[in-house]
Amino acid sequence: MRRIVQLTTQLFSDPEGYKRAADLIKKRDHDEIAVLFPEEVLQPLFAELEGIPVPVEARSYAPGEGKLKAVEWAIELGAEVIEQWTRVQGVYTADPAKVEAAEIIPGLTFQEAQELASAGTGLLDRSALTRAEEHGITIQIRSLFHSHTHVGTVISGEEGNKRVKAVSAVSSQSLIRLTGVAFEGVAGIDARAFTALSEASISVKLVSQASSERSLGLVVSDEDAGRAQEVLEAAFADVPGTDVGCIPHLTILNIVGRHNYALERAIYELRRNAVWLHLISNSVEGHQISLVIDGNEESKALAAVHGALLGAVQRLNVFCFGKGLVGGTFIRQVLESLDHVREKRKVDLRL
Repeated sequence: MRRIVQLTTQLFSDPEGYKRAADLIKKRDHDEIAVLFPEEVLQPLFAELEGIPVPVEARSYAPGEGKLKAVEWAIELGAEVIEQWTRVQGVYTADPAKVEAAEIIPGLTFQEAQELASAGTGLLDRSALTRAEEHGITIQIRSLFHSHTHVGTVISGEEGNKRVKAVSAVSSQSLIRLTGVAFEGVAGIDARAFTALSEASISVKLVSQASSERSLGLVVSDEDAGRAQEVLEAAFADVPGTDVGCIPHLTILNIVGRHNYALERAIYELRRNAVWLHLISNSVEGHQISLVIDGNEESKALAAVHGALLGAVQRLNVFCFGKGLVGGTFIRQVLESLDHVREKRKVDLRL
């Protein structure tokens, strides 16, 4: 089976990366792999490969083009797998620099990977993911500095288990609130708002509308907030009673993956930690929940929600005295529900 071996730019920030990359190539079947590497490392990398007895099919890529070029080359060669070798071991359940308990996600669907890419996960490229999904190409992300562990993240079309996969944070956002008594039942209000923002080249991250049709919430970057407020005020200057407000310095907390209890548990943890929720949004497909919170609460909220949804399993020791009709039924119910409670509630019951 043909494979593309993509060596990412991050590998070569350490001189040891050249030797490890060369060793990887030397040990592989050269009829099986095609190597893609950053163009700026051509000379030192090939110096490490000097004396290799069999020619290697290889191409280089310019900065920022590696992931998409790997997919395009895989399509050209009919390769089924792209091995993306980098410094980190895979995609994490949260930014490990912010959440100490973050772990590697072993498997992602393309939809889940797209959601994480949108949230700023640097290992992922949306265009590359789209092309890979269209052609049924699996992407394997692994660390060249931990190749002996076989730990990594596999992105494929396989559905896998339907549970929360990751929690991410998008900082420095603002909530623009557009309200007006005259909006109710009037067609074209949303279109007018989006047209005004589009003409000003302002990107909207999240949208929320009240069922009364009297208010519209739009999340944009802090950088664009002032301009967004100005263009909306101008666009609705002829509508009496219109008010445009702005709440700056917010964070979007994204919960990626499908889980029936995710929203309930996330809200409970945020309330327990006194974190105020400005907005809740759910993707149409149900693969992502977005919670808008105060930016200064980001670290606390990220750790709390990650712990509730993806944290380590907690052990609960249960003691039962007496095994009559009621006691015996209780014991049987506990034993039969052990796996369910562990999976859904992250609790390891010990009877």
